[in-house]
Amino acid sequence: MAAPHDPPAREAIDRLVDEVMEAAAAAAPAARRRAFLHGLRRAPQRLRSAIGRLRRRGRGDESAAPGQHTLLAFPYWAGNHWQAIMYDDLRRNGWRVDACAGLDDRGLRELGAGDVLHVNWTSPVSQEPQDLLDAAIAVREAIDAMTALQARGGRVVWTVHNVLPHETAHVAPELALLRWLGTHADLVTIMNPHTLELTAGLYPIDPARTVRIAHPSYLGWLPETLSRDQARDALGLADGEIAVAFLGRLRAYKGLDRLLAAHRVIHDDDDRFRLLIAGERGEGFGDDDERMLREAGAGVVTSIGRVPDDEMQRWLLAADLLVLPYGADALNLSLVEVAATFGVPAAVSDGHGRGHLAARSWVTILDDADFAGSLRAAAIAARDDGEVRAAARRHADAVAPGAVSAAFRDAVERLLVT
Repeated sequence: MAAPHDPPAREAIDRLVDEVMEAAAAAAPAARRRAFLHGLRRAPQRLRSAIGRLRRRGRGDESAAPGQHTLLAFPYWAGNHWQAIMYDDLRRNGWRVDACAGLDDRGLRELGAGDVLHVNWTSPVSQEPQDLLDAAIAVREAIDAMTALQARGGRVVWTVHNVLPHETAHVAPELALLRWLGTHADLVTIMNPHTLELTAGLYPIDPARTVRIAHPSYLGWLPETLSRDQARDALGLADGEIAVAFLGRLRAYKGLDRLLAAHRVIHDDDDRFRLLIAGERGEGFGDDDERMLREAGAGVVTSIGRVPDDEMQRWLLAADLLVLPYGADALNLSLVEVAATFGVPAAVSDGHGRGHLAARSWVTILDDADFAGSLRAAAIAARDDGEVRAAARRHADAVAPGAVSAAFRDAVERLLVT
């Protein structure tokens, strides 16, 4: 949904956002009961967070030590390797890093001067509410809470993961939140160098507050104990077969239908081709989509379910190429870095803001006009060119987790002395 910068269109969007948020403010007293009920819907999440705090308190690691800085991450997902990597160097240098229970006064009230809120994905605030009014109220509460945190001397850091959430039901509240973060967050971190260009049509981001920190590879975080031959044997791949892999959560925006159609065209002409698909069902991926995968036909190997860390190597090392046929609005393609970790070339669909990927010798930008043909050519080239695998490994070394985590810590700590 990224749009080129168009000032009249931006002004129209801003007016709409203002109207919705003003209506939310006017309706807030009458909607208090609904907001209360929305809070009850979030009670299980808050309960889990409270239980976690009690357990940590029992171990003696709940509260910050005198003089210790705290970073609360919102949202924080324990199984998310990117977050674990980014916070690793902070933890090693004495920071307390924990999950933020909610982007409101209750979630942020423990933070003060010298502490940091790190906002990642915004959809839990703007998209989880059932209707537009509740979403607008939740966003207003979040903005008020972050403003109060800054008034207490705390800092707000925002990492831009997407131009908009992949499934956006309440657009105006989401834009209101992003607009505030883009202009009021103390620090904005980006991974894609084209981020500000891609968001400009929808909301501004202050370049003076922005720093680019590369997406890390996963060296040392994902096991690699198999050889390539062992991985291929485990998936039943014969010598001479050419394997293209698709990994990760199965979601509507990721272009699986297009990939399957391309595979049928390729396989009908060359039966050496195999398509490996592994991942769990995600938002927007329904029963019909799963049936489509299970009935995909010849040359397709599927595993529907979460791929454990120690099994990622099997699917990637067996592949000649990792393909990401995502829609054009996907901003940061983290699986490209996963591929590099295992020395696997990648192919991505064309889209705005992917020029930096085209500069990598081990990444192919697929041709929209000949998707199947360009995918086939990329897979054959990757299989026959050992140098591209070495180039992928070199890239993984260049964005090693330790260095990227240290860069994030440095950016956060510089906030505290400015």
